[in-house]
Amino acid sequence: MNPLPRIFEPWKTGEDTRFKGVRLLLVGESHYGEGVNYTPLELAGFTREIVERWGVRNEGYQRFFASAYEVVKGEPWASDNPDVGLFWSEVSFYNYVQELVPGGPGERPKSAAFSASGPAFLQTLEELRPEAVIVFGTQVWQSMPIVGASQVGFIEGLGEVWVYNLLGGDKTHAVHTPHPASRGFQTALYAGPIAAFLAAVRGGSFS
Repeated sequence: MNPLPRIFEPWKTGEDTRFKGVRLLLVGESHYGEGVNYTPLELAGFTREIVERWGVRNEGYQRFFASAYEVVKGEPWASDNPDVGLFWSEVSFYNYVQELVPGGPGERPKSAAFSASGPAFLQTLEELRPEAVIVFGTQVWQSMPIVGASQVGFIEGLGEVWVYNLLGGDKTHAVHTPHPASRGFQTALYAGPIAAFLAAVRGGSFS
């Protein structure tokens, strides 16, 4: 499969949005098509619309968004917690696979779609220039391009820390967890390691 162009624009609220002092990008896996035909403009805003609904407006429990909040914020999710909406104004978000997955939750993207989405991911890093990236999903992590990247550390509970060297000298540090919808995922296992990772990025511990 040829490289896929970016069709889902990332969610962001400002040029220098920060969470606890760090420009942070959260990366999910994919969007589901569920049998609907969308225009290119609708697809471009797909990610933003979903984050606004399940994150900013916090319209109800959605497992991915609740789990992402809990592991990054380090607090339990609650439908009446105003901090949930505020949290999503402090981070950026991007879904890795750049094509709709037919069907609904439980369906998976084709392997080729993961590898073909690498160039769009690198484009997004250059545009957003995050200092830290948290990837939710092992297959996404294993599919990320290694061009301009190298391992620079290790965080107990998360594993390897990789750095992407961006144009102009900026660096993006990345770690991953299993996908929040995967069997046995427990947010309590990752909140502490993610806090340690963000503190290390903020403190300049990685080269």
